[in-house]
Parts: sequence; C-alpha cells; structure tokens
Amino acid sequence: MVISYRVGMHRLTRSAAVVAALLALSGCGSSGSAPSATGEFGKLPQITLPSSTPPSEFSATVVVEGTGKRLAEGDTVQAHFVGKRWRGGDIIGQTYKDGKPILFPVGAGQLLPGWEKGLVGQRVGSRVLIVTPPDDAFGDTGNLGLEITPDDTLVFAFDLLKAFDGSSSADGAPVTPPAGLPKVTAAPASKPAITIPANYTPGNKLVVQQLLKGNGRTVAKGDTILAQYVGVI
Repeated sequence: MVISYRVGMHRLTRSAAVVAALLALSGCGSSGSAPSATGEFGKLPQITLPSSTPPSEFSATVVVEGTGKRLAEGDTVQAHFVGKRWRGGDIIGQTYKDGKPILFPVGAGQLLPGWEKGLVGQRVGSRVLIVTPPDDAFGDTGNLGLEITPDDTLVFAFDLLKAFDGSSSADGAPVTPPAGLPKVTAAPASKPAITIPANYTPGNKLVVQQLLKGNGRTVAKGDTILAQYVGVI
C-alpha cells in the first residue's frame, strides 16, 4: 500500500500522484533522429533532443539494462526521473536534485499513459527513455501549470531503483516486545496476524513497539515511505 505521494506529482499524472522540484532549463538541440539520455545511472541524465519534428509514435528505449525483477501491473516502483518538453527542450520535472526518488504504482491507471506503457515489463536497475506523443501524455487538456499544450510531445528518462509487490514484507532481526501487548505473528512474505489477549485492557496512551529491527537508514521527517499493514479493532 502506498502511504503517501510527494507533492507536485499530480501535475505529471492524470489523477492524484507523485513528484518534486519543477525547473525551467534550456535543453540542447541535436541533428540526430532520436532523443538520447547519457550519464551515470542514478544521477541526472542529459537528455538530448533532435532539432527535427517530434515523432507521432510512442517509444520506450532501454538505455541501461538492469538485472532486477521485471515490473508487473500492480507493483509500486521507486525511481528517479527527469522529463523534458520536446518544444523548447525545457525540463518539466525531475527528482535528482534533492536526491529523493518517487514512489508510484504501475498499471493502476494513475499515471500518464506513456509511463504505464513504457515501464511495465522493464527490469529494476534499468534506465528507460520514453517518448510520449500528446495522446500518451496529457492529451487534449495539456497542462497549463507546466506550460504543456495539447500538441506537446514529452520525453522522460527513468532510473528504476526498486520495486515492491503484494508479497513484499519487512526484513530484520526480531525484537521481543514487553509482556501484555497484543501478539503479532507472520511468516516471511505473508500477512501478519494480530492476536489480542482475552484479558487485555487498552490504555489511554499511544504504544509504539518495534517488532523487527531493520538495517536501513532512519526515517526522517519529510520522507515518503512505502508500507503494508494490518489493523484490527
């Protein structure tokens, strides 16, 4: 379950969603026939656009081939991205500057059609360059806030960092909780079960108890997290 999305992504989706930091920068022109994305994976790529008329057909090109799992419909993806408008070469959005990748579901109908078409089936660890004609971008409405017209073709580069599906679960060292709390049991990749003791009397204070101690970095204020949970009354 996606707990939250970063403010700003709604401008790059057709419904509520995800991104950050919109910039207005000049792009570089090229006499080549197709866009290119160069640079190190995980760092802001340089998207070079041809000086020719944009193509009328959608395309998705794997620039760097990853070795991770293939993205399936329903997966939640963690990725960096940068997007450019073909007309003028301006950057319309990117996540590399603040070092905070985005989380978004694929195959759920929340993204631009070109994102859905271009990302499903790609491997984690890949850099994918997507060319989205108007019908696969904002369609007849465009996007006034990003100065995107109904006729604009957009180009995106994605670095696919991680992917999570319905079987994703926490992994860490067990922590023994104090006596008297509800009991939580779970096998790896399975839904936890919560058992409330028959004589349990809830208090009037919040109780937070760690059950598995992970080895990742500490969650900080302003972070976007992905979590699955079970709740009972």
